[in-house]
Amino acid sequence: MLNLFAKHKIKFAIAFVLPILAFGFNIYYNTNKSEIHTTNPNKQNNKYEILKEKCNSGDIKACLDSYPLKYKKPIQAKLNGKWGFIDKNGEIIINPIFDNISNFKENLASVKINGKWGFIDKSGKFILDPIFDYTLGFSENIAGINLNEKWGFANKNGEIIINPIFDNISNFKENLASVNLNGKWGFIDKNGKFAIEANFDWAWDFKEDLASVRLNGKYGFIDKNGKFAIKPIFDKVYSFNQGIAKVKLNEKWGLIDKNGNFIVEPIFDDIDYY
Repeated sequence: MLNLFAKHKIKFAIAFVLPILAFGFNIYYNTNKSEIHTTNPNKQNNKYEILKEKCNSGDIKACLDSYPLKYKKPIQAKLNGKWGFIDKNGEIIINPIFDNISNFKENLASVKINGKWGFIDKSGKFILDPIFDYTLGFSENIAGINLNEKWGFANKNGEIIINPIFDNISNFKENLASVNLNGKWGFIDKNGKFAIEANFDWAWDFKEDLASVRLNGKYGFIDKNGKFAIKPIFDKVYSFNQGIAKVKLNEKWGLIDKNGNFIVEPIFDDIDYY
């Protein structure tokens, strides 16, 4: 099998994504680091410090080896205008025949071919045929799919399990998905039935049993019964993370707990909590 790293001279840069260009060949990594950092940069003999130095001086293999295990998955690669997947050694594992692709989620990746999206497994076999206008990645074994400008959901057996009737959706999180129907947001269960009626101006995923919603221009948090656990009084909010949420009130940022009490008063221009 063709070893692309051995046969091509590659230029690379590490940014929000890691592109590697080799005569029209691109590799992307999802990362929010501008360069590789170690947990202990003071140790010059640290394995990752050594890899970092090699990577920053042009050793591509060191760049790939320096990523944590969660990145050791098929890598998106573009060759002659088409997308496929390679492994960390540059070996093609899924031929570049697609117009567009996404990363693998739950062992499946969405791919676009001839203007339509479907899902393949790691062997390149279609699990859901490319018949969709758009797709979301799999989450909790269910993926969002779009047909004729409406959204629904499909499972890993290739079956549409919730008909595409919604104007917008998010992925399932904690067994519920936010959906937009006729301009209002609510939440459905995995049978496609409304668990929380579509009464909100906006809604986001459940996380740690609470979901952020907007009502009458203000943001708050609801529980899985659709009741406000934290009243909508905020200008902007982020989802809870380990029992703490970042919120904006009167143009200033603070942090609240799940009772809605401030643990950091809203006096800051910004807080980098997430």
